Amino acid sequence: MPILMPTDTRAALGDGAQRCDSRHLLLEGLPFFDDRVKDYKRVALDGLLPDGKRDLDTLRTAHRQTVQKQENIRGQPRFNQRKLDESQGFLDATASLAQRQRPTTAIPVDPLRWLDAVPAARKRSFTLLTADRLAIGLANGVLENCGLTLHRFFGHPKIPGSALKGIAADAAREIPEVSAEADTLFATAEPGKEPERQGAIAFLDAYPVAPNARLEFDVATPHYRTYYAGTGNSNATDTENPIPIVFPVVAKGVTFRFALICLSPRCSDLEAERLLGLAEQAVRHALGTRGIGAKTASGYGWFVEAGEQLTTPILQPNPAESSNAAIPAEHPAIIEWRGKGHDRGNFRVMLPKLAAITDTAALEAALPSIVGDQSWKRFRRSDPYWQAFASNPHGKAILDRLTRKLT
Repeated sequence: MPILMPTDTRAALGDGAQRCDSRHLLLEGLPFFDDRVKDYKRVALDGLLPDGKRDLDTLRTAHRQTVQKQENIRGQPRFNQRKLDESQGFLDATASLAQRQRPTTAIPVDPLRWLDAVPAARKRSFTLLTADRLAIGLANGVLENCGLTLHRFFGHPKIPGSALKGIAADAAREIPEVSAEADTLFATAEPGKEPERQGAIAFLDAYPVAPNARLEFDVATPHYRTYYAGTGNSNATDTENPIPIVFPVVAKGVTFRFALICLSPRCSDLEAERLLGLAEQAVRHALGTRGIGAKTASGYGWFVEAGEQLTTPILQPNPAESSNAAIPAEHPAIIEWRGKGHDRGNFRVMLPKLAAITDTAALEAALPSIVGDQSWKRFRRSDPYWQAFASNPHGKAILDRLTRKLT
């Protein structure tokens, strides 16, 4: 696939860009792109994911089967030249990517190792777990609306310290003892006026404890593209073709390390420890009550203590609004995949988790909410969605357990 890059970068790298293994560069500097590939974003992001090579192989297998099928029926009424050209174009465009030996991984280096040299009284470090997925830096990168904030050199996903300071300053208003010291901690200013000094506490970037913390695909599907763009469908009717947008996120259950430093030389060690404690309290409160990054209203970007259970969502649904009270919401796989099963791109990860649910009655009650009402109503052999579902070994096992047959 062609690589998007500035002309001076191309002159310096030549063909070397084809061998790029940097997460940061692949996402924000040297993304792969080919207009023959409809799934170019998904293909470009495969290099960032632990199972990216497997995902690309799955896509290529599907297109290879399409090419074979169209060649077999060439000259017949069902022959489709456009499908043949699209699938062959995909195979040609991704041939070099398929030869990669492994997906891109982060460099196993601790970006906060230098903190060891800071006196203990002047720093504070703690860890929290992602209670759900984390979408941070979604608007970053060359590929529009599919970014993820990564360390420029090491490739670790990170939460910028400036973002942590912002949510901590906002949360401080809800904690009286922190609010009383807000000016000292954050150097707050009146609206419209810049502070003339820095706060006593520096909020450092946060990184996963494990350098190769799991990254996953997520999907956003706008249903009214032309309506929002103002190019048609002034009434936002359901006649448009939804086009899923894939983007990378940090997985649920990843441990992040957060670090604070007292910078003010006017503070004694005892005062520094007190201020660091207040700042930590504000960060913990913000991450545990409002989250950080995108989609926080859906529970993304929220954090919990290491000892807390991740099986119960932070944002509890309103029982009065529940359309199916029989669904056992306590099961983590059901919580994770409800409403996300309509995208076949999730099958690789989703179906093994659903197949592992031992309670067949719970699985049967939850499956309509997971795959979506539209997909559930199209339960038949001719539907491409259910063809893909049944062709997956785990999907077939699920249907066999539910004694449902495609007709």
